[in-house]
Amino acid sequence: MKKRHRLVLIVAMTSLLPTSLALATQNGPAQLANTQLLLLQQEQVCYIKQQNSSAPAQSLKLAWPCQFHTKKDGNLRVIKRGEYEYLMIESAKHIANSRDCATEMRVIRARAGKWAISEHSNKVASCPPFQWDAMVFSELFENP
Repeated sequence: MKKRHRLVLIVAMTSLLPTSLALATQNGPAQLANTQLLLLQQEQVCYIKQQNSSAPAQSLKLAWPCQFHTKKDGNLRVIKRGEYEYLMIESAKHIANSRDCATEMRVIRARAGKWAISEHSNKVASCPPFQWDAMVFSELFENP
């Protein structure tokens, strides 16, 4: 008679996060304009939160999973333009019977410890890691 073993997984959440939000462990905190930002998920939607802040997480209106945009070497890609630093968040899903992905992006803009989420998003048929044009980072704040 074979013995069956059960694996039990226990996840501990920090007291800073509401119990309905789960931390995106595959994509640790990002440093942007002296601010640490975390990606979270709730009901298959991506959220972002400033680490060590009591402010609530904000919806990125992107499907889970999402990730911070990186360079080909795996390091975060931060674009500096004027007084602001920009960081992109991507949500990608493979398209069936294709090598392409349906990718949606939003950008975070920060300056002096304050940050905002772009009102607009961009949708493309390309898989990360892809080196998006630097203009896309600021354009999502300025144009629909």
